[in-house]
Amino acid sequence: MDAVDYASQREDARQKWMPQVLKTIVEEAPRNATAQSFLAHMKARAEPHIAAEDAEPTPAASVSDTADAAESINKRRTDK
Repeated sequence: MDAVDYASQREDARQKWMPQVLKTIVEEAPRNATAQSFLAHMKARAEPHIAAEDAEPTPAASVSDTADAAESINKRRTDK
C-alpha cells in the first residue's frame, strides 16, 4: 500500500478510524515523547510560518486542535 498524507485526502476518502488514532495520540502526549513530537509536527505543518527546527514538543493539544491542523492543511492543498 502506498503512503498517503491523511490531511491531503478528501474527507470521504480518509480512513474512518483515524480520528480515534489522533485522539489516542493526544491522550498519550503528556507521557509519550513520540506523541508530543507528532503533535508538534502537525502543528508546524498547519502553521507554515513556524520553522520545523523551532517546533518543540508541547503538552497535549486538544483533539480539535489536531483535527483543525489536518483540516487546515487539507484546505490549503485543495485551494491550489
